[in-house]
Amino acid sequence: MSMNSEQHAHSDFLRAFSQGNSPQDDMPTYWDINELVANLKKLTQQSLQQRTSPPDFMSDVQKDRNDYDRDTNFRIGESMPVSGDNFRQGFLLRKPNSNSVSTKRCSNTSTFFAKTFGGKSEVMLSEIWKEWYRKHCKTEANQKCDENNRYASANGSCNNLDHPSLGVANSNQGRYVPAEYNDGFNEPRSYGKYGTKLPEPRVISNMLFKPQKSTKLSQDLTILHMAWGQFMIHDVIKTPISKGVKGSDIQCCDENGGNSPDCFSLSIPPNDPYFSNDRRCLNFVRSLPGKPDEDLPGIREQINEVTSFLDGSVIYGSSEEQMKDLKMGYKGLLATKECPFSQRVSNFMRKPPIETEGCRTLAKGPDTPCLVLSKGDYHDYCQKSGDKRVNVVPNLCALHNLFMRYHNRMAERLAQANFISWSSDQLFEETRKIVTAILQHVTYNEYLPLVIGKKNMIKYELFSAETGFDTVYNKMVDATVKNSFGAAAFRFGHSQITNFQSRMNSQYYRYSETPIEQTFNRPRMCTAQHGENIPDLLRWLFTDKSAEADRYFESGVRDKLFSKQQGKTLDLPAINIQRGRDHGLPGYNAFRRWCNLAVGYSFGRRNTWSLSDHSYSNTRLLRKIYRHPDDIDLFVGGISENYLTDGVVGPTFACIIGRQFRDIKLGDRFWYENKFTVTGFTLDQVNEIKKVKLSQVICEGSDVNSVQENALKAPSSENPRRECSDFPNIDLNKWKVPANGETFTIFGKTYQKNGGIV
Repeated sequence: MSMNSEQHAHSDFLRAFSQGNSPQDDMPTYWDINELVANLKKLTQQSLQQRTSPPDFMSDVQKDRNDYDRDTNFRIGESMPVSGDNFRQGFLLRKPNSNSVSTKRCSNTSTFFAKTFGGKSEVMLSEIWKEWYRKHCKTEANQKCDENNRYASANGSCNNLDHPSLGVANSNQGRYVPAEYNDGFNEPRSYGKYGTKLPEPRVISNMLFKPQKSTKLSQDLTILHMAWGQFMIHDVIKTPISKGVKGSDIQCCDENGGNSPDCFSLSIPPNDPYFSNDRRCLNFVRSLPGKPDEDLPGIREQINEVTSFLDGSVIYGSSEEQMKDLKMGYKGLLATKECPFSQRVSNFMRKPPIETEGCRTLAKGPDTPCLVLSKGDYHDYCQKSGDKRVNVVPNLCALHNLFMRYHNRMAERLAQANFISWSSDQLFEETRKIVTAILQHVTYNEYLPLVIGKKNMIKYELFSAETGFDTVYNKMVDATVKNSFGAAAFRFGHSQITNFQSRMNSQYYRYSETPIEQTFNRPRMCTAQHGENIPDLLRWLFTDKSAEADRYFESGVRDKLFSKQQGKTLDLPAINIQRGRDHGLPGYNAFRRWCNLAVGYSFGRRNTWSLSDHSYSNTRLLRKIYRHPDDIDLFVGGISENYLTDGVVGPTFACIIGRQFRDIKLGDRFWYENKFTVTGFTLDQVNEIKKVKLSQVICEGSDVNSVQENALKAPSSENPRRECSDFPNIDLNKWKVPANGETFTIFGKTYQKNGGIV
């Protein structure tokens, strides 16, 4: 549908409106509020008359191409047939009603549009509206920030001094592409381009994600690559789901359970290859809605419980209260529980505190200082860390333990390196700062290049400088984690999961192999023998290869995820699809367009291979599942793309992932390379951090004696194992007070050798 004169006039009208004065003043005299309503009513009615029925299924490709050339400020597309007063054209609109609001002030402007257009209109979804609203209406909370604070806050506040709430824990997730809900603002995306229901996620999973007879392993990536991605992503995003009465879990598949407005359960098709015919439902509860976005008031957004910054919150928590609870209280250490029968005497080898939330092994006795007992088993207990998902699977548990021990080892060495009397809090915060810098350095220089490839690393400015400072901070960049990243793109790693969790002894002999479904929320493999097996888990992680990152998912996560009572399991890729719809993620093509990638225009008979980054066989499968390329769910379209030659994702996911990590890096005032006097490191300290590799962290924080230099790639002749003694430790003498007694400045204060402040 080409742009007509009315639509051009409408765009001009919006531009004129956007150039008006502040809403505290009158609207421009040539466009008063009544004229605004009249114009929008006219255009809406005209659109209704033009779209009285859905287009033919086999529409020609050129017509679809014309649809994609529409004006972006007033986008009209076909998604479902007109029904009553409502119609969906890109986003649902309603015919304007007679309600009106006389005031033109900021506090009522958004309410006026919401009432007039039944929720969200194309006006409020346009970039022009959002820019005008930000300029005149958006305000920051009255929050005072101390720009001289060397350390990042636990909850992410005041990272951006101009906008203190950006990236803060428990704030809304952002979006790269506007939400697409059934009703424009709340109901999950459920209908496709031609008005038909989108295919059921379990049906898609059975057709597209069913595992092959034998697992195809990666050519060179270890399971640690998958595990690092999981551990690291828990640092930047955690989406809470809605709860029932008194915080109880909602059971949507129980009798009367589906009555909850937060239920969005998945249907099991007849003759499902795994689930029995007497089970017709997979439990699914919608994500907890956040507060309305100031830019798009009324549209359902989702919460991020953790900070959006890569700041070590997975280790230290995302609130001051949580961080305080994890501190030992002296010598800058993280708290541990040392059992009386433990053979370990080194402080940093103690186990972490106990956590029972979400764990299947609950205490049976009133006094269990070290273990949470389960049927008399003294080796099974749940752990506490900065992120509550620590107990979900042993590979996560192992990395949480590794970094707890690494922090404590660094704190001990940092204390020994200094003659001045730092307080426990100073030692803790400086150690936290060092560990966070290493987390950033490993992620951006070892992990990400293997995901999105070298070209995209350069394109999105993700590589660190080889040495020295690189001040990249830009206060105009919003580091907030975006919905499409957390609910779709970064879930590619789920396909790297293998069917087993294993352990290897010091001779690299695999002596234990447990089906993954038997390890969910059962941390025994990590805690058995009082934590002695953690090095064995680590050896397995950096030795065995991960599954290939592709469209095949192992049965342990596709059929047997999170066994509940009565053996009720879930399907991980199906949940990923449903979560995207729950969050109102637009379809695959919408993100292709945002990334400036070619879109699929049709599944016409003569155009079956219309998806340029998919194989012919995958395109045929998608054609069987969906009626039009616009209908393809983002997760489905992205995970089934041909992956990059030097990466493990296709172009669409590489685009979203690359952009998100660029935002996280450039939007972080505490990024480790920034040359800032108060918040930054010294030149020598930055260079020490840049020498650290994940392999050295493994050596320093565990009993492992040898590891290959690149622990994310399998051992080989090009990447042989080396003794840990061959890896240089980070030189904490660069943090050491000068021995000759002269004064020196550190952390913005001047000291003498005896620790006194000058």
